[in-house]
Amino acid sequence: MPHAMQIRRTGGPEVLNWTPIEVGEPGSGQVRLRQAAAGLNYIDVYHRTGYYSQPLPFIPRLEGAGTVEAIGQDVRDLKVGDRVAYAGPAGGYSEVRLIEADRPVRLPDAISFDQAAAMMLQGMTVQVLIRQVYPVKAGDLILVHAAAGVTGLILCQWAAALGATVIGIVSTEAKAELAHAHGCKHTILYSKKNFVAEVSRISGGEKLPVVFDSVAKDTFLRSLDCLRSRGLMVTFGQASGPIDPIAPVLLSQKGSLFLTRPFLFHYIERREELEASTNPQGLGSARHLRLRRPDRRTHCPQELSMSKTTITSPELAPPVGPFSQAVEAGGFIYFSGQVGQDPTTGKLVAGGMAAETQRVFQNLAAVLKAAGKSFDDVVRVGVFLTSMSDFVALNGVYAKHFRQPFPARTTVAVAALPLGACVEMDLVVKA
Repeated sequence: MPHAMQIRRTGGPEVLNWTPIEVGEPGSGQVRLRQAAAGLNYIDVYHRTGYYSQPLPFIPRLEGAGTVEAIGQDVRDLKVGDRVAYAGPAGGYSEVRLIEADRPVRLPDAISFDQAAAMMLQGMTVQVLIRQVYPVKAGDLILVHAAAGVTGLILCQWAAALGATVIGIVSTEAKAELAHAHGCKHTILYSKKNFVAEVSRISGGEKLPVVFDSVAKDTFLRSLDCLRSRGLMVTFGQASGPIDPIAPVLLSQKGSLFLTRPFLFHYIERREELEASTNPQGLGSARHLRLRRPDRRTHCPQELSMSKTTITSPELAPPVGPFSQAVEAGGFIYFSGQVGQDPTTGKLVAGGMAAETQRVFQNLAAVLKAAGKSFDDVVRVGVFLTSMSDFVALNGVYAKHFRQPFPARTTVAVAALPLGACVEMDLVVKA
């Protein structure tokens, strides 16, 4: 019999009960999921404590990912065996669950269950914020509170990729480094500086078109002071508590400002809205516009067809294994650097995270040299850690090898790495 974490009364963590549950056959328009992962979000605490009411008893958590193991009548878009993920409704903290078939979306093979369960709610929230509530565009200067939080990190990366300049508000130096590595051009420690004055300094006295604020009570009024005439205040969370009531005339006095408090599920009520929100192209996707086929087909020229050439170097520091190398393909060179266990002795690299990172950079430098390149030629970096607690140690080494301006894009993620490695770095260079 499957189990779930059930809440029979609201309160602290002690009200969570791991209990066996009966999960029947899916009804019409439903599917039954065998869950592999469940996402954890702050809204789950609101549900558990009763701040946001739920009918009792209930199973918490809005996000999950798993495999379809049974379908009900009238289900057309999913089949048994499909890998899917969803964000809402509640019920994700269970081994098996029933859910309406129009809520899950299929997962690409490249996205794991853990990644999907951790990204659906925050990823779609960001899509709504910067593609629908305020369509961020190249040249925008925007302010993001809690820039080193999960949603903030996604928002900053995405906005920077769209060509915006991001000012991120954070609480510590370590979070400032994390936000900077994820797209923030400027970071402000609100515990040390007046963020309104700092925004004015950074912008040269200009005010901003939009502020994204998930902190609320402690930052709301000062955030209004950062906005230009007819600017948009987007409040989408309340980490410091709910905003005190205000008189609408305040928005007029501060420049006829606009204020919105978007709720994700109002933006994904219809299936086509949900699919658009989970599509990287958002509401501009061909699927959303109901385009059945392209107007014409363009064939790639022969010189763009795929071929691979492996690049290595005799200067690689042992242990090498198969992971410290480069592959040239399609006009780019992809470098992968990883050091963990010695494949012949099984011994781990000594010296901790900083030493392992330094060894990775040493190997990457050797292979870059063999390809006639250097770290100055790198346009994109992917960093994979087994634990985000290692980020600060890694970042200290990273900054020594990449000179400003840093690569156009750096992504940091948590992953399971082979051979006992704690860090992997993947670089992309134009061939």
